[in-house]
Amino acid sequence: MVTTPIISFTADVAEPDIYNDVCDLPTPFTLNILLGITNTHPSTTLYFKASIVTPPSDYSVSSTNLGSLAPGASGFFLFTPARAKPTLTAGEYDETLTIRIDAYTDAGYSAAYANKTLSTAIHHFDHSDASWTVVEHADFTNDECGWAHVHFYADPPVDPTHFYSSPASLKMSFYSTGSSYGPGTATKTLNTGAKTKARIIYHLYHDGNANDDAIRVTVGGVIKKPRALPLPQNKWIRLAHNFPVNQNVVTEFWCRGATYDYPFYWIDEVWVIAK
Repeated sequence: MVTTPIISFTADVAEPDIYNDVCDLPTPFTLNILLGITNTHPSTTLYFKASIVTPPSDYSVSSTNLGSLAPGASGFFLFTPARAKPTLTAGEYDETLTIRIDAYTDAGYSAAYANKTLSTAIHHFDHSDASWTVVEHADFTNDECGWAHVHFYADPPVDPTHFYSSPASLKMSFYSTGSSYGPGTATKTLNTGAKTKARIIYHLYHDGNANDDAIRVTVGGVIKKPRALPLPQNKWIRLAHNFPVNQNVVTEFWCRGATYDYPFYWIDEVWVIAK
């Protein structure tokens, strides 16, 4: 009897869709779609492959061999299709991808065992398009740009040693000694006004000591975590999420590390846009 593996997208249930800011991206670019898989086979290692079902012509890479899981094991895998930059209408383009995950019993991905299909909506947009209204733009050139900032070192929070856009970014740190610890945070209340949709975009850099699972932005009480783990280290990455409209929204960047770690975390070029 075929025991179908448990396969799901790894996302906040409050935000299952993917948001992708294409501003300044190359063409083609790579998407990162995180999948959580459990091998429920009682005795056999399974090998998994993800493919877009009937991929649109814009996709130049539409399948990825993900790797294997031992019997009873669970893991996270990145599906990394590549697509050309979409043609935007009024600064955005929405698409739905149906993805098939095939399980094989051999490392050559030839002995098919089981499969499952999932669908995800992807919202491509360009934050620099004039059809969007800029609600917030923090580049941290000279100061904290109104963000209430907490970190645990005496060095200045606006840091010229790391930046996505010159000359500086906002630096946060986590401090832990014994039972005394606290996260680095940056908080601001934002309101889009009477709009129907909005997005938040930010750029992040961490030094490898920050706890990946604790790097996040909380928007209106909803935790928005990165879609790809582990996060790249010592390089800038861009993250984007949906954002509530027409209400006061407490927005907080937050990081911490494991006990006794001293991680640093930088954010730069924070945008909230709406229409």
